[in-house]
Parts: sequence; C-alpha cells; structure tokens
Amino acid sequence: RHAHPSRGKVCGSGVRVAMSQPILSFEVEDPRMPEAAGVQPRVADIIVDKGVSARRVTTSSTLSQFVLTPFETQARIRKACTTFRVIFGSLSLLCVGTTSLVVEDGFFRTWQPGPHGLHTFEECLALCEDEEVVRMFGGRKICDGPQRVRVQVGRKVDSTGSTGQRGECHFRVNQSTARGMITIALFTYAISLVLQGLRPEVVLIGGAALLALCGVINCKTVFGGMTGSGVLGLAVMFPLSDALSETGILEKAMGLILGSPRSLNQALPRVILPVGMLSAVLCNTATVALMIPVLTSWSRRLGVSPSKLMMPLSFAGQLGGVITLVGSSTCLVAKDATKHIYRGGEGLHMFSTAPVGLLILLGMTAVMCLLANTSLLRGSAAEDQHTDDDVEQDADPEVYRIRVFVHPPLAAQSLEESGIMRIEGVHRVSCIGCMPEMLKDGDEIELCCTVEGVVALRNTPGILLANWRTLQALGAQRRRRFLYEVSLDPASEFLSGKTFDRGDMLLKHFGAVLVAGPKARAANREPKLRAGSVLLFEANEDWITLHAAQRWNQACSLITKVRNSSPKRTGGPVDDLRSGAVCGTMVFMIFCLALVDGLELFVAASILVLFYLLIRAISPNRVFETIKPDILLIITGAIAFGEALTSTGVVAWVAGNVLAFAHGQVAVMATVYITATFLGAFVNNSAVVAILAPMLESICESDPSMSFEGLTWILTLASGTCFTTPLGYQTNLMVMPGGQHSFGDYLRYGAVNQFVHMIASVLFVMMFQPASLIGASGGPVDDAAAQAAQAAGNNTGVLVA
Repeated sequence: RHAHPSRGKVCGSGVRVAMSQPILSFEVEDPRMPEAAGVQPRVADIIVDKGVSARRVTTSSTLSQFVLTPFETQARIRKACTTFRVIFGSLSLLCVGTTSLVVEDGFFRTWQPGPHGLHTFEECLALCEDEEVVRMFGGRKICDGPQRVRVQVGRKVDSTGSTGQRGECHFRVNQSTARGMITIALFTYAISLVLQGLRPEVVLIGGAALLALCGVINCKTVFGGMTGSGVLGLAVMFPLSDALSETGILEKAMGLILGSPRSLNQALPRVILPVGMLSAVLCNTATVALMIPVLTSWSRRLGVSPSKLMMPLSFAGQLGGVITLVGSSTCLVAKDATKHIYRGGEGLHMFSTAPVGLLILLGMTAVMCLLANTSLLRGSAAEDQHTDDDVEQDADPEVYRIRVFVHPPLAAQSLEESGIMRIEGVHRVSCIGCMPEMLKDGDEIELCCTVEGVVALRNTPGILLANWRTLQALGAQRRRRFLYEVSLDPASEFLSGKTFDRGDMLLKHFGAVLVAGPKARAANREPKLRAGSVLLFEANEDWITLHAAQRWNQACSLITKVRNSSPKRTGGPVDDLRSGAVCGTMVFMIFCLALVDGLELFVAASILVLFYLLIRAISPNRVFETIKPDILLIITGAIAFGEALTSTGVVAWVAGNVLAFAHGQVAVMATVYITATFLGAFVNNSAVVAILAPMLESICESDPSMSFEGLTWILTLASGTCFTTPLGYQTNLMVMPGGQHSFGDYLRYGAVNQFVHMIASVLFVMMFQPASLIGASGGPVDDAAAQAAQAAGNNTGVLVA
C-alpha cells in the first residue's frame, strides 16, 4: 500500500522498500521513536497480492525482512482440487455414463418446428412418415405416440385437429439422453462450485464452454447472450446510474424526506417508500449504495441503531427494483428471455409489473414496520457490546483539527440535533463564536476528526470547509483531485515554514492546498511541525505523479492517497445546470421507453450516455469503470446454460414434473416462486431468470390454461428479491457491515418477510395478470379471437383471472 515507485526510496520513518524480480523484499526497521517527536509508532501495512506467499527469513531486534516468493503451482492445484470437488465430479461422470447406457433416447423430449409452410393437422401427421422430415431431425423418433404433433397459428395451438386451421407443424422429438444428463451434471456441478466460493462468472462461462465442447450447444451460443438487448441495456444503465448519483440531488431530496421522526415506526416508512420508488427509476444497487452513508449519519443523529434500518433498506431496494423495467437487471433479462412468446411479442413493458410491485411495496412496508420493534430485527451482538478497551482506545485518538461552516439543512437546529458529533470519524466538536443550542447559517465549528471523518464531512450536505475558496484555486478537474496524507522528510522544505507563509507558493510549486495538520492526539491542542509529522493536502493527481513528482518525493517520505476523497461536483452554477440536465433527460428517457413502441432500452440509454459525455456529467474512463463485466458474464453464462437445458429437453421434463406435483394455477405459481427463490440464494438473480424462463414456456405448452404473463411476473418478483441470506442479493452484502448483521439475522428476519412476499406476489399476480382465454382446441387464442368470443358470449372462451 505504501510502496514507493522509486527503488530503494526511504518510505517514512524506518521503512525501506527494495524491489527486485521475481522477489519483493520489505525491510521494516524498529518503528520506536523519541516521545518528543510527537509521532506514534506506526505498523507498516504489507498487502500481499493474490498468487504470492510471504515468509519471514531473518529476525532481529531492529530489522525484520520479508521475502515474497511466487506461490507454488502445486499449492494452487491442491486448493482448487479439493477432495469434495474430485469426488463430486467423479460421481457426476459415473452417473452420466451409467444413465446414458441404461436409459434409451426419448427420456427427454422437445417441441420443434417442422418444414416451412402452412399445413392442417392431418397433413402434419402424414409428414411423420416422410423420410426427409425424419432426416431433418437427425433420424430421431417423431410421432411415436399420442400428442406428438400440433399445429400452431400465432398464439393458437391445435393438438387434436378439431379446428381444421392451417398452421406451422410442430413435432415432439426425442432428444439424446446422454446430452441431457451431461447438461444436468455440469449444471449441478457448477452450482456446487459457486457454493464453495468460486467466482460464478468463471464457473458459468467455463461450464458453457464445456457444453459446447460436448456438442450440447454450438460455439456461438456460449457468448451469444452478450448480444441480447437485456444484457446490453444493463451494461449501459451502469454509467447512467453513476452520473445521476453524482449530481447530489438524491441526497438532498432524501434529507428533506427523512426529516426527524420520533420513533422507529415513523422512520421506517420514510426509508422504505422513498428508496423503493427511487429504485424503480434508478438501479436499485446504486440507490442502496447511495443511501448507506446517508442513513448511517441519519440514524446516529436520531439515536437509532443502524441495524434497525440497514436490512429494511436492502429489502426496499429489491422491492423497488421490480416495479419498472429499468429498476434492476432481473427485469431486463426477463424481458429478453420471454419476449418471443410474451403477449404482443415484445416482452415486459416499462410498467408491466408496476401495479403488482407498488402494492407489494406498500404491503411489505407495513409488515417490516410491524416487525421492527421485535427481536427478529436486530444486529449481531458485536454492535451493542463494546469492551472497555474499545472505549479507552477511542478516548484520545490521532486526529486532524479542521474548521467548517454550517449551512442549511443543518442550520436552524441545535448542535446535538444536527448529528455532526455522530458522523463517523468525528471525535470532538466545539463552536467558535456561536451558540450550540441553535446553529445559524454561516456559523463556524472546529472539529477533531480522522481522515475518514474529513471525507465524511466533505460529503455531508450543509457543511463547507473553512478554506473552500482556496480549494477552488486547484481548478475544475475535480475528478482528479484527492486528499493525500504525507509524512514529512527530515530534510523537507515544508519544515522551514516558508512554503506555508504564502499560500500561493504551495499552490504554485506543489499544486496543492493544505487541508489540515499536523496530525496529533486530540488532547494536544497546538501540535508542532516536526520531521515525521503527518499533514493532509488536497492536490491534483497529476501534480503528485508528474508535474512536481520529484519535489514531492524530496519533501515527503510517505505519500498516501485517500480513497474516494474527490470533492463532490455540486454547488456551483454550472453544477446545478448539469444536474438539472441529467435528471431531466433521465425522466424523459423513461417516458419515451413507456410511450414509444419498439424503442429498445440499450438504444435510448446509449444516446443518453453520449449526451452525458457531451455535458461532462461523466468521463469516458468513468463509463468503463462503472460497467460491471462480472455481472454481464454471469448473465451470459446463465443464458448459455438455459439454452442447453432447453434444447436437450431437460426444461420440458422439469416442467412436466412441476405440473404433476402442483395442481392449479396458484400451486404452479407458488412452485415457480419457491424454485426461483431457492436458486437465487446461491446464483445471481438475473441468471436465475435466464435459467428458469424456458421452463415457463414448457409449463404453458403442457397446460394452456396457465397465463404466461402471470408466470413471468412471478419469476421476476421471486428472482428479484432474496431476503433469507446475504449471498442472495448484492444489496444484502452491501448493508451487512453497516448494520452489523450476521447470516442468522437474515434468516430470522428475512424468512418471515420472504414468506409474506410469496403470498402477496401470488395474490396480486392472480388479480392483475392479463386474461388468458382457452379455446376449444385447448390452446391460448389470440387477442382478436378472445374479444370476439367474449362479445358473442361463446362458452368456449373461459376467462381465467
């Protein structure tokens, strides 16, 4: 972390870094220093990258040398090939081979279209004996039993020949049992590897490549899902969400909405409902990430434990993410995976699940409020158990002294109500010439805080650093400006004092502005500048690494860049115009997607990204940084597995067993929900949709009374919410540290919410799903025929609601 790029450079007091290939040698001298220096002993952090192991070779009272050698290949192989994986893989291959030899082809079957052209049912039956048709399906058996032929006219399916209409012939074709068993074995093995901690994108893409090698799918299918409109739309939505969150408008709005509730039951609706609605128009992951620091500060200001808010925050983001098409990747993948059979042929619309999603959000808000004051919702014991050592350690830490000005919304309230003293990293607060009972706009406050506290203060609405005018002289490239902690070299020109006498000298020669320092104990009110003192600067990264790199290296023995410390691009007139343009165009895009037929999300979002680049709302480098390739690869691999499970007939076999187990539409929906929730606890939620979407089509083909739209909604709602484990959704992992939650906390509180969510999902989907009409032939008829049947009062049309 603190390694200097120069070979042999002395980094800080007593730390020397020597680099050689292929060995990295760290020499750490005794850090003990005279007490008069006023600097506490510091332990050097040695971060070892993956693939490297460390071992101590010499030890003495003043010198410890660590030699980092390359990780042995045999050790890596032993780690990857554990006993469980070898046994499981061997058993899978044994089962595949045994089943393939014992079971004949025909165990798995799929419906496949026959020769082009329109035919009657009798003509389709006659084609069963045609040698060309048999060769078309690779010589596999077709028409070897009842209900092996059907005629499809649009959405209407005739499997008896009663209608006499002409349509496309579909044949029930026997599939290779060996390929089906290979697919099942690889899919099961991939799930087990993900459960053991292997990266899911590597496992799924590798499994898809093995399926192509075995001939189950063609090579283009491995990465074919990457070109789907859902995956492309998801990729472009990442930079849009980042640009919107950078405006700061959401934080200001949430500050006004949250207010100052008097109880937890009043606070939770103010958290859940706004977060749910924001997640409907903004990526729910970005919304939760944006709200975590806001709620942490807000909860401390109200005196409420963060553990009471963090888990509902994650659940609210998941509930809101399925209200609209752009709320989460689950909806985008569901649209792409089901559009070929969805009503109208376009898949989910922008607000297809909005009525159901909004009602579920309101209902779950009430449930979470009822459970808030129970023992089900609490953090782990580590949150409330503070040892005496912890309290003593925080009594007098090393801090910076910094002055700030107070502005609305923190003004017009007392210092205690403002919550400034409870901001993370802030240890002492004192008013300068103002009354703590009532802060006014422009009041000055002095704080003792760590570097994390300085970053939190800069990001808190209503707080402005006292030297904000000097900081503006650093220029407009705020994305390249960071805070730097530096340790002064004994020969540093900063110790002479001439550089600090004139602020323009520091800015001219170093491109930096002093923010705070020197760092000292909070009890030391007037720390002196000495060799080894730690100062906090804000500077442009180019000045540190390029323009004045040599001068910085001579003045400082250690330079550390503070992560995520760039100033926010808000507050100026140009910033306000840019923020308004970003929010306005985002709303305009959502309305265009809802009103313009045929407009794809990835097309509209790509145009919006170009506009954001034009107005500098986001940089080109930031666009590529925000795109998450791991999520895209997970979805791509899952789509390939879904195609393999469909083409081999495994999905049709599973769907048949589901219908045999679950009788009735409610039971089928509940089964689909439970299956999706179970898989979502271990596999990426979007991947669950890609895997299970083909099963919905098979269920509807086997039982035409089922509404494909309703099943699609159930699958989307179930896959987009996972409350029982932190591994099921990334927002659960994001709030886990802040709320101090454990796995047991999610299982205890989330299981009740998941059960209620299942009941509400099935109930509201049954109420709002589109009408499914059953024709005399047993297949779903088109919309025009449905309206005609209802108008004529034809008893052959049965409305399923």
